[in-house]
Amino acid sequence: MTQSTIEEQKSQQPLILHEGEKFIYAKRYSFLARIQHWVNVVLMILFMFTGYEIFAKQFLVGDFQNTQSIHITMGYIIFFWSILFYLSILLGEGKIRTIIPTPRDVLDLILIIGCATGILDDSKYPHYDYYDPVNKRYHMKYHPTQKFLSFANLIMLMIIGVTGFAMYKDINPLQESLLADVSYEMMQPIIELGINLRLIHFIVFMYFIISTSLHFYFTILKDNRSRFAGMVIGTEKIKDH
Repeated sequence: MTQSTIEEQKSQQPLILHEGEKFIYAKRYSFLARIQHWVNVVLMILFMFTGYEIFAKQFLVGDFQNTQSIHITMGYIIFFWSILFYLSILLGEGKIRTIIPTPRDVLDLILIIGCATGILDDSKYPHYDYYDPVNKRYHMKYHPTQKFLSFANLIMLMIIGVTGFAMYKDINPLQESLLADVSYEMMQPIIELGINLRLIHFIVFMYFIISTSLHFYFTILKDNRSRFAGMVIGTEKIKDH
């Protein structure tokens, strides 16, 4: 492909001008990925809110039974939406392997820390996404910290789900629930060791509070705001070099 052809294709991009610089709106996230993310945000907020009410025994609406029913229903919904549906999207978009950490990610994380602390030159910083103006495509993969966080979130969701359904079965032994029955059986070895399921559940709950707070903090940093916009509208405003 000749240089003139490349320049012609670049000129067909939707450009905007800002203080003498040229920018382009590049598609970053699919519609399904954005829907999954924002519904997940709402579900997690409601889930943590009802969980805190049960823990603190402070109920804004109803009583323990009502809040417990909402909480366990949310457990079924989150199990489907945050695990099954999320993995289905990654599988459909061919990105299922992007959330699995690799030895290379550990090395890249060391390079990132080295660049951030000034030990290494910025040229050593590993880049994970870029916009190809010729093929009009955003090449993107998870940052190592995103990989570790996404992978950890899936594991933690499973742990908090299993311990939650097991506790529900313990409190309501006559209640019919396949997930509760399976979870209770899975947790029997833990229970027999004298380990408190409520403590495990609470530790994972605090993990989500801390990780979500950090995620929100990094999202609103100036350098990441355009990517945050991408998760809202699907496209990211980037410089057209």
